[in-house]
Amino acid sequence: MKQQKKKHRIASALIFIFLLCLLACGLVLIFNEPIKKGVVHQLAQENTAAKLTKEEIKRNEQQKASYDFKQVQSLDFKEVLHAAKQRKNIYAIGGIAIPSVKINLPIVKGTSNISLATGAGTLKADDVMGKGNYALASHNMNDDKVLFSPLHLIKLGAPIYLTNLDNIYVYTATKKQYIAPTRVDVIDNVPDQTLVTLITCDTTGQKRLMVQGTLKEVMPFDKAPEQIKQAFGFK
Repeated sequence: MKQQKKKHRIASALIFIFLLCLLACGLVLIFNEPIKKGVVHQLAQENTAAKLTKEEIKRNEQQKASYDFKQVQSLDFKEVLHAAKQRKNIYAIGGIAIPSVKINLPIVKGTSNISLATGAGTLKADDVMGKGNYALASHNMNDDKVLFSPLHLIKLGAPIYLTNLDNIYVYTATKKQYIAPTRVDVIDNVPDQTLVTLITCDTTGQKRLMVQGTLKEVMPFDKAPEQIKQAFGFK
């Protein structure tokens, strides 16, 4: 009799532990996505232009970076945690702000998984802000508050601001289209045009959303209107 009760208690304990495991797994699945987006948003906000100095930008511009876009993986929970642990390897070299769709992100050197989990990564090693076709990419997380997710909301004619804290480069959105992932030609320089090209995935991951803007004005950062500075988070 005692033996049977003991077995019953053990069985009950095992069932209880099993149910706890199921509950824990369920909670992880439920909160996985919000936690992931929260971490990504926090990483981006830690490195916006308003959190940088000119000296930090100069140092970060000298760092080595990966430009192998084929090595970029989907932004799963593991990659987000890895990026959070590798904060010291986030080389922010400026900022991008698109106030009409509430984008304010760091521009991060290179296209590593860490760069694209933090902000807008540069796609070409020889790009110079305000010259040629300055190309940036970031993830679409299907949340209009995170990374390049709200880019699909942009309208032609909207201003796109870039800064390296020396100048603010004012572009106007002139093209918006969905393209095949193989269309790498869109980031090539175009004779007699000064462009910014922004790339992200569509909601299915099968195509890429491309937004291009044409440079309209370059203004010294210190003389820029307060409204434009505020788009980068400066108060």
